[in-house]
Amino acid sequence: MIIPGVWILSVILHIREFGKKSDGKRCIYVWSDEVVNAVSLMWHAFVFISSMLLAALYSRVVYTLWFTRNVNDGTTFQQQV
Repeated sequence: MIIPGVWILSVILHIREFGKKSDGKRCIYVWSDEVVNAVSLMWHAFVFISSMLLAALYSRVVYTLWFTRNVNDGTTFQQQV
């Protein structure tokens, strides 16, 4: 389920690149400006949401490893650091 989802998401995020034509030295989009802007906005939103999710999950790991005390462990907090 994860692998097909990743493939579908990558096709959606890169659909803008399928609508390019090469005209010598430059690329021309076949899509309208609204479609190109919508896909760009979707791409930026995906990157922003992914970054926030990554930061939140890593902060949970850091909090669990560094700041949560283990009651079964006899070492003090200063010794753990």
